[in-house]
Amino acid sequence: MSSTHAHVDSFASDADWAAAGIPLPPEEADYDVEHVEVAGPLTLHIRHADGVEGTVRFEESHLRGVFSLLRDPKLFGQAFAEFGAVRWPNDLDIAPDNMHRHLFAFGEWVLQ
Repeated sequence: MSSTHAHVDSFASDADWAAAGIPLPPEEADYDVEHVEVAGPLTLHIRHADGVEGTVRFEESHLRGVFSLLRDPKLFGQAFAEFGAVRWPNDLDIAPDNMHRHLFAFGEWVLQ
């Protein structure tokens, strides 16, 4: 896996991904997050309902605004799966669709 690909623009269109030769998940993919495990500092291991899984890693540069709360290792460690998303007790969450896309293609999603 190339870490360059792990940093693909989160807002790129399907056409941009296809033009870059990056595989897209099948239309019937189930994006719901079914399991979350803390795998290290600012790192989660995620498994989606359709079996797609991998690592989601937060870089310090992403921890601004509402995400700055995740600098607290105790809070970060309380990540859980609920309603198909990764959530924390303070109602902070990460939507599963873009995460699924990155994990399907690269096995990793780096949030910068």
